[in-house]
Amino acid sequence: MSLDPRLDPHLREWAADLEAKYREQGIPLPEGVSGEDLMRAAFSEMEREVRSPAWQARAKRIKHLADQLAAELPGGTQDPEFPVHLAKRMQELFEADDPGPAASA
Repeated sequence: MSLDPRLDPHLREWAADLEAKYREQGIPLPEGVSGEDLMRAAFSEMEREVRSPAWQARAKRIKHLADQLAAELPGGTQDPEFPVHLAKRMQELFEADDPGPAASA
């Protein structure tokens, strides 16, 4: 997949940061692979994932939660507590979807 060209300047900056962090940690990049190669591969994978039916269904659920919460708060999405409440509700929603290993104990 081809990335939106508007991301190119940012991608190069992020790639340089990634390479610097790898060097700081003493982690060599594979021979012939640049930070930009890694970033492009990651973005391509993320793009593929967000187009999947499962992710699209999750995004619809998040939008529904956000719309519902905006209707409940006096300031709607501009309410200072909106992000905090939305994060909490998303966590509750997705923990209910995937209760993790504790649920099988």
